[in-house]
Amino acid sequence: MQRLLETAADEFTRPDRPSGCMIALAGTQCSPGARPVQDLMRGCREAWHASLQARILRSTEDGELASDTDAAALATFYVTVLLGMSVQARDGASRESLRAAVEAAMRAWPGPGAPRGP
Repeated sequence: MQRLLETAADEFTRPDRPSGCMIALAGTQCSPGARPVQDLMRGCREAWHASLQARILRSTEDGELASDTDAAALATFYVTVLLGMSVQARDGASRESLRAAVEAAMRAWPGPGAPRGP
C-alpha cells in the first residue's frame, strides 16, 4: 500500500505531465450529455477499489493482516486517500506534501496484531 501511494504522489506531481490523475478527475465536471465518459471513469475507479480489496483479502489469507480485517472498509479508505491526493495535486500540492500525507495514511495501516476497532 505504501509503495502504491508513494508512486501515486510521485506520478501526480511529475512536472512533465498534467497534475493529478485522469481517472480520478475526468468526468467529474462533465455536462449531463457526457454520461458515457462519467460511466467509464466510474468503472475505472470501481475497478481500483475491487482490485485493492482483493489484494487486502489475499493479505488476510496469507496472514499478513488479521483475518478479521474489514477489507472493503480498508480498500475504501485507501482509495479515498488516493483520490484525495489526486485532487490535492491538481490544486498544486507538492510531492513533499503528498508524501507526508502518505506517511500519515500509513499510520492507519493495520499490522497483524493491530486492534480492529470496537
